[in-house]
Amino acid sequence: MVDGKRNKAIDAMKDLSTIMVVYIHSHNIVNYAGMESRNTVIQLVSVLTGTGVPAFFLISAYLMKKRAKPYKENIKKKVKTLLLPYLLWILIYVMLEVLGNKVWPTAFSDVTKWSGVDWIKNVVGTPFVEPPIYSPLWFVRDLFVLNLMAPVFELIINRVPYYITLIIIGGGYLPLPGYFRQAICFFMLGLLMGTTEAKKANVFISKRIFAVLTIIFMLGIVVLPDNYYLARTKILMATALLYFTCRFMCENREYKWLQFITSYSFWIYATHGKLLSILQTMSIRILTQSEGMILAEFLIFPVVVILICIILGTAVQKLCPHVYSVLTGGR
Repeated sequence: MVDGKRNKAIDAMKDLSTIMVVYIHSHNIVNYAGMESRNTVIQLVSVLTGTGVPAFFLISAYLMKKRAKPYKENIKKKVKTLLLPYLLWILIYVMLEVLGNKVWPTAFSDVTKWSGVDWIKNVVGTPFVEPPIYSPLWFVRDLFVLNLMAPVFELIINRVPYYITLIIIGGGYLPLPGYFRQAICFFMLGLLMGTTEAKKANVFISKRIFAVLTIIFMLGIVVLPDNYYLARTKILMATALLYFTCRFMCENREYKWLQFITSYSFWIYATHGKLLSILQTMSIRILTQSEGMILAEFLIFPVVVILICIILGTAVQKLCPHVYSVLTGGR
C-alpha cells in the first residue's frame, strides 16, 4: 500500500469520524422519547457510526507512530493539544452548572455542595471507566493517558508485531469497561498499523472482494442479535468497512466538505453534546413522537447540530482567535 493513499484513507476516516461521533449521541432521542425503537435504519446507522470513537483512537495512534517524535516532545505537544483544552472545557461546563443552577435548580447541580469526591468525578472521572462532567471528553482524557503509556504498548508490538493482532482484537471481547476496551484495543491496532503498514490488506483493493465483504458485514450488522460478543464483532466489522470505504473514496477524489468539517472537529466534539441534548428535549416537548418522527430526528438533528457548531466556532474564531486556538489545542 502506498503511504500517500494510506494517509488519505486515514484523513478520510478522521473526517467521517467527526460526523459519526455526533450520530452516536443522536441515539439518545430514543431514550428521551421513552420508546423502544427497533427501526432497522436506526440500528444500522448506530452500529456504523459507533466506530467513530474507536476510529479516532486508531487514527491518533497510527499518526503518532508514523510521525515518530521523541517521547518528551510528543507529550509536550499533547499537553497543549489534549490536556489543556480538556481542563478548559471542563471549567466551562462547571461554570455552566453554576449559571444553570441559578435558573433551573432541578436540572443543574449546585457545585458549592460538591464534595472532594464529586469534584474528582466531575473534573477527571475515572480513566478508561467513568466520564467527567461532560461525558464526550472522556476520549480526550483517555487519549492523553494512552500517549503517556505509549512506550509500553510500542515495546509489546515491536516484539511480536504480526502475531499480536489476534491478541489485541481478542482483548476487545474481554468483560472489561467499554471505555477500556475501545481505548486500549484500537490504540494498539493503530500503533500496529503504523508499525507494519498491514501489507496483507492490499488484497482488499479488489472492488469485487470489497463489495462481497460489504454485503456480508451489512447483513451481519442488521441480522445478528445484539448480545455481548456479537456487538463487539459488529463494531470490528463496521470499523473495517469504514477503513476500506475510505480507501476507495480517496482513490481518485478529494472531499472538500469533509475536510472543512474536520477543521472544526475538536470544537464540534467539545460542544455538540449539550446542543444536541437541548434540541432533542425541545423536540420531545413540542412534537408528537412516533417511529417515523424518531427516525427523522435521529437522522436530521446531527446535521443541524454540526452546522450550529461550525457557525459558533467560526464566530469565536473571528472574534477571539487566540481563545479559539487554545480551546481547540491549536487546531
